[in-house]
Amino acid sequence: IVRLLAGLPCRVNLIRFHAIPDLDLHSPSLEAMTQMRDYLTDNGVICTIRRSRGEDIAAACGLLSSNNPHD
Repeated sequence: IVRLLAGLPCRVNLIRFHAIPDLDLHSPSLEAMTQMRDYLTDNGVICTIRRSRGEDIAAACGLLSSNNPHD
């Protein structure tokens, strides 16, 4: 990411991965996200951790596609 974005005026927003039913993937810890943010920032990439929203109603990023009422 650091090499890819070198010299580009941009900002990276880290958003926690939301667990999707029936997939063996898990959300990173806040500590892991903080380490990633700090690594990117220390290497010249402006980076922020965005607060997750909508998970409580299964509407967070990635969750809407897993909630198909026609299944």
